[in-house]
Amino acid sequence: MLVPLPILDTECLILRPIITSDAKDIFEYAKDFQITKFVPWYPHKTIDDTNQFVNKIIKGYEEKKSGPWAIVYKANNKVIGTIGFDQNRKRENISESSVNFGYCLSRAYWGQGLIVEASLITIEYLFNSTDIIEVRAFVQVGNKQSERVLEKLGFKKDPTIRKKEISKGQEIELECWILSKSFFSF
Repeated sequence: MLVPLPILDTECLILRPIITSDAKDIFEYAKDFQITKFVPWYPHKTIDDTNQFVNKIIKGYEEKKSGPWAIVYKANNKVIGTIGFDQNRKRENISESSVNFGYCLSRAYWGQGLIVEASLITIEYLFNSTDIIEVRAFVQVGNKQSERVLEKLGFKKDPTIRKKEISKGQEIELECWILSKSFFSF
């Protein structure tokens, strides 16, 4: 779908494929319990955890599988998060024209509008350059920060789509938020 990933540029950010040397920056935020509270992976304990994560993504790029962009903050040229789309139709039972959307951002950069900025450019690219007409985001109940981000982007909660999953050994409930291409403002 999005292979190879294009480089996307905004006022404050560059979105580009992840490279090996990004591991140090990613480890800085991936070890933070607050960052991993609402994601399906545990905090990274060592830089080796992050190196494995980075190598898995790079291998996916090489195998022509889409993977996340690195979110690079222009002011310091630091990787401060990741953002991407997933078309795992078997897991999510979604159509060819839909994708799942997710992101992760270093806590040091929360509250600055950066994830909205990164999301807007990636969704705009997706809607303008592919056949995708719907983006979904599954948000864990209680993740108010992500709900606010999705509302700013124009996503609407679909009360008919909820699911339960096991994440980090505990059952969690997820709500589905949907953005249709026809309602997205370019």
